[in-house]
Amino acid sequence: MTRTQRSPGDPLAVQELVNRGLARYEQHDYPRATQYFTTAIALAPHEPDAYFHRGNAHRYAGDLGAAIADYGAAIRRDPSFAMAYYNRAMARKLNSDIAGAIADLEQYLKVCAGVCPEDRTEVEQSVRDLRRILRR
Repeated sequence: MTRTQRSPGDPLAVQELVNRGLARYEQHDYPRATQYFTTAIALAPHEPDAYFHRGNAHRYAGDLGAAIADYGAAIRRDPSFAMAYYNRAMARKLNSDIAGAIADLEQYLKVCAGVCPEDRTEVEQSVRDLRRILRR
């Protein structure tokens, strides 16, 4: 099999595509990054990472709906993917879905319980701030 031929689920091919996507993402080439992540997803649709990274590319390209959908896909594949909850919360906040953002931040806190204590205070404050916005 040549380097350009990829078999479905080939972990090295998938990682290579994700790495290329991340390189494009770092260069702010979000459309090309999205293409690499989409190809990785086609090869390994059960893996959450490419969905997460494609969600980030969509978010920074301004396509919040697609970002939210991709973060959701990552979460369905790995319900303990804390950063997917956090990033979906940020996308939902930008998309004026304050209740959804709160729910995701609360889930982030549950998933991170005891794992990421340095973020806890900041995220709890964000939840309080968002609740104040909802009450207005």
